[in-house]
Amino acid sequence: MRNRLSRLNLKITSLTDSIKSKSLVSNESQDIKRIRIITSVSHKGPTSVEMQTVSRSTHIENPRAITDAFLSRLNSQSALVLLKVITLLIFVLKTGSEEFYEYFSKEGVWRLKALSTSVLNDTLKGKISEAIRLCQDKEYWYEKRDEFKMMRNSMGRPTPRSSMDTNGLISVNSREQILKDLKLEDEVLKSPRSESSATMGGRLRRLTNINEEDE
Repeated sequence: MRNRLSRLNLKITSLTDSIKSKSLVSNESQDIKRIRIITSVSHKGPTSVEMQTVSRSTHIENPRAITDAFLSRLNSQSALVLLKVITLLIFVLKTGSEEFYEYFSKEGVWRLKALSTSVLNDTLKGKISEAIRLCQDKEYWYEKRDEFKMMRNSMGRPTPRSSMDTNGLISVNSREQILKDLKLEDEVLKSPRSESSATMGGRLRRLTNINEEDE
């Protein structure tokens, strides 16, 4: 009798946890879902428009919720996902709300530091270092924030193109870095559709020395 009650309690607990989990997913805001979707392997982007939408959401969403969304994506073992997430994060740190910047700098930078020790590709490591510096050096953050505003004002409204080549928005004069990032994007993103998953996985592992997984 006791064993039956014990098994029944376990089933009830499991069912309750499942309901709670589904409830959390269903209550996930569109802004938080967007971060996951536009940094997925299957999504082409993120585009400039998508990145700006996430940036604007930092003025509305709880900074903790957005930070948690970024941290979740930074746990990915996919080189392509990490490339997209870091690019998006740099952009949002530079252009989003100061409240989000302050929160992520305190609660999220540890993950960037941990990631920097496991990534070997110089371009991706450089992006991670840039994000860490933005979080730890507020004067540098102010400088890059003002720099972006000047660039935006000089260029007018952005077009909905892919922004993975711009490192979220580096200096206007950093043409050499832009070309370097474009080369990385070509190597990671522009492989033929007929290429086998094993070949693609090997290519990404050579880039970052991390195992590839489709997310």
